[in-house]
Amino acid sequence: MRLAGHHARATTQCIITCTLVLFIAGVFPSTATNTTLADLTLVSCSVSVVGQPGGSTGPNSTAAAGPLTAFGLSCWSEAADSGSLNSSVDVRLGAELYAWLNSSITGGGGGGEGGGAAAQLSGVRISQREPVANSSSDGGGGSPDWGLTIVGLPRLRLVNSVLSDLPLSPAGPLLEVLGCEELSLQNVALSGLTAQAPGAFGAVRVAGSLRRAAVQGMRCHDVWGASGWACLLLSADGTGGTSEGGSTADTAGTSDFDVSIIDSAFSGSTVVGPAEAFGAACSMPSSVGGPTKLGFGAVLVQPGRGSVHIAMHNTTLRSNAGGCGGALALAGTLGQVLLELDASLADGNNATWGGAIAVLPSSAAAPAAAAVRISLVNGSSLSTNTAEAGGGAMFVSGAETSLSLSGGSSIALNRALSGSGGALLLTDGMLSGLDLADSALDGNAAPLGSGGAVSAAWGLVDSRLHNSSLSNNTALSGGALFAGGAVRNITVSGGSTVANNSALIPASSAARATETSVGRSGLGGAVLSVGRISQVTFSNSSVYGNAGRSGGAIFSGSSLSDMDFIGCAVHSNRATGVVLADGTLGGGSGGFAASNGSLSRVTIRNSSRVFGNAAVNLGGVLAAVGSASEIYLVASNIASNSAKFGGVLGVASDLRNFIVSQGSQIYNNSASDSGGVGIVGGELASFAISSSSVYLNNAGSGSGGVLYVDGSTSNISVSQSSVHSNSAGSSGAVMTVMTGRLTGFSIADGSEVYGNFANDSGGVLYVQSRASAISVTSGSYLHSNWATFGGAICIDGSLSRLSVVGSAAGSNSNTARSTPGATLAAAGTLVANNSAGFGGFLFVGGKVEDFTVLNGRVSDNTASDSGGMLYTDGNLSRVRISSSSVQQNRATWGGVFYLSEGSLSDLLISNSSVSGNTASGNFTSAGGVAYVNANLQNLEISASSVDSNSARCTATGPWWPAA
Repeated sequence: MRLAGHHARATTQCIITCTLVLFIAGVFPSTATNTTLADLTLVSCSVSVVGQPGGSTGPNSTAAAGPLTAFGLSCWSEAADSGSLNSSVDVRLGAELYAWLNSSITGGGGGGEGGGAAAQLSGVRISQREPVANSSSDGGGGSPDWGLTIVGLPRLRLVNSVLSDLPLSPAGPLLEVLGCEELSLQNVALSGLTAQAPGAFGAVRVAGSLRRAAVQGMRCHDVWGASGWACLLLSADGTGGTSEGGSTADTAGTSDFDVSIIDSAFSGSTVVGPAEAFGAACSMPSSVGGPTKLGFGAVLVQPGRGSVHIAMHNTTLRSNAGGCGGALALAGTLGQVLLELDASLADGNNATWGGAIAVLPSSAAAPAAAAVRISLVNGSSLSTNTAEAGGGAMFVSGAETSLSLSGGSSIALNRALSGSGGALLLTDGMLSGLDLADSALDGNAAPLGSGGAVSAAWGLVDSRLHNSSLSNNTALSGGALFAGGAVRNITVSGGSTVANNSALIPASSAARATETSVGRSGLGGAVLSVGRISQVTFSNSSVYGNAGRSGGAIFSGSSLSDMDFIGCAVHSNRATGVVLADGTLGGGSGGFAASNGSLSRVTIRNSSRVFGNAAVNLGGVLAAVGSASEIYLVASNIASNSAKFGGVLGVASDLRNFIVSQGSQIYNNSASDSGGVGIVGGELASFAISSSSVYLNNAGSGSGGVLYVDGSTSNISVSQSSVHSNSAGSSGAVMTVMTGRLTGFSIADGSEVYGNFANDSGGVLYVQSRASAISVTSGSYLHSNWATFGGAICIDGSLSRLSVVGSAAGSNSNTARSTPGATLAAAGTLVANNSAGFGGFLFVGGKVEDFTVLNGRVSDNTASDSGGMLYTDGNLSRVRISSSSVQQNRATWGGVFYLSEGSLSDLLISNSSVSGNTASGNFTSAGGVAYVNANLQNLEISASSVDSNSARCTATGPWWPAA
């Protein structure tokens, strides 16, 4: 029997009567008005089309156009009554396949002695299909079409089928299914399929009213040079890019769309261009550049409106290449999308955008209507995928997106070569959730873009890492995460690590850059936000080894607030800076975190450890271009951090409330210039050390071994704490206040401040301007400090209300120095063993208004020149020593007090002992207790002893006002 007709509308049909199986009556009613999908009978088909072996061995090979080695096509019903069909299935063949079958049946070479295969047909009626008019091809003319189209089966199971060693064609897909609402593909194999002409379509297309597709055991490999897609296109829309093979069922329109792919593999296939006839064209917005029309990848899903669920289980997507989504793409009018990978992997895929996966809502879908959730579970993996532009593993455009990994899943070693998002690039949308549990997002890269792991255009909210890793990612900016908007609510917990991420500028690029042109390059070794960053929590986790030009781990372009560290280790993060073309340093601030605006509410607690962080410029741990407030260190340690300015903290403007408490330790931090622990460019309101220790901090060549403040300062307190062995190359071994006024500096409740060293002024405290309300009280110890001027305290301006009450101030060497207007009172306190060249305890450049020692002891303070205890260039009024001991203080001039120019108004000693004080030097030395260059107006001694004081001076007596 010869086949008649050579086009899709031919009325003559081939019916092989010996193998025809009839439909059961009523299976496919003429109208489906009141019929649900479940009421329709499932029909199964098996297709086998195999070309010449080895006819297609590579992307540039020529597939067989001669006799097929196998062709089989059979369909049957899965109904309960023996699978009979009441009508044969409508199947339409491509021109070459139709001609070959015609020849086969008539003995013209198909299954006869010509060596071709015998046709095995069952339950089908055959006609010829028309070629597709593909705008990117020649319309199919002159290209062999060995494909076939199955039409009009609402429920189809395609099973045990194979297409291999065939040429792809621009005339139509090799296997097309139209009008199907529910599809099952089981044990389908595609291999060795090669395009021989431009615009040749991918292998399999299913379209028209499709609502559910279940793929199991599908194998597709080595499909080369396809347009649009390579292996499988699933489309709910039968009109947007219809097949020109005949009529199709109405489109589903608003139906939900479900796809499952199980136990399948797609590998080694390539897509070289779009297939606009089927809407398989990836159109990129001009904002991200690149070609405007590209193809997709191995698998393309085109849902209709409504929710979309794609689930992959135990499936491999490997070494595929395309335009958008080298392995898998979703494109169209998307609503809610859930993409799940379960025990599946996508590796080694390549595309221009989205090396493995792309999700592209059409322009008709507003971003607010499109929401994408991507989930990897049970050891799923996206690895070693590459995007020539952006989204090394995944690319999502114009949709709010969330990404979750759990159960040992990973996204690793993906790369965006010239764009952003080494693992995921999200354009025109927000990343509304990043959730890693027992998983890893590691080793991804965007060397010329932003976000080594993730780049989100609109911002990032609700990120959680639990027992997971965000490590070894790298980018030009935002080494791991980049957000074009705000970042809010990041939680890192359960032993997670954020480590060795980097945002670094290549030296060759830096050599050509300026402060303006460098832009945000190099910012945020782990996280970069153009907007604000808030609510960041690190709990029982580690953050280390991250590096950036500024913000070794975190950089905010606006503000940084509400960071909480609970039982964490934060170490070895670096702000490296970069040498620009003009030789200046660009960046280098915030070894751990930097804010281009304010910094507020940072809490480090519960045995957290912050150590070994570094910045080449400002803030070895934290830096803020604006103000800072509410910095709390609770039962934790900060150690061995370093910077040029502010070894731990650098604030360009004001700082309010820096509190250290509950056994915390701050030690061995350093600034090569000033502010061994912190530097404040504006005013400081409240720095408190309570039940803690601050020691071995250093300002190398500058001032403020612990803290340097450029503006006015108030409420500095040390309570039940130890502050010792800090040093400064210039002034203020513990604290320096430069241009502003100091109001309130207290050492109380048994605190001990000792062994601090300043090469110039203020072994503990240096104030360039005025100071008031300085006190050492409640059994505290201020001793063994050293400076050239003011072994403990040096004030170049005036001093008022200085009290030593119930404490001890002793063994200070050149303890203090001040200028007009000051009060010192000591009660039950020790001020001892401080030493200096001038003012063993206190140096005052101006006047001292009231100096009182009450129930205290001032002893063993030493000045190598003048004022064993106190040196002042101004007047000293009302020196009161009551129920106290002032002894063994030593100087060349004025064993206890030295007034270089001013007068001493009242010296009142009651119930006290003033003894063993010495002015020792050459014969001109004077004043074993006091040297007054002007007048001593009033001296009262009651119930006291003043003895064993000495001076080497022929004019002698313990009191010697100069003539």
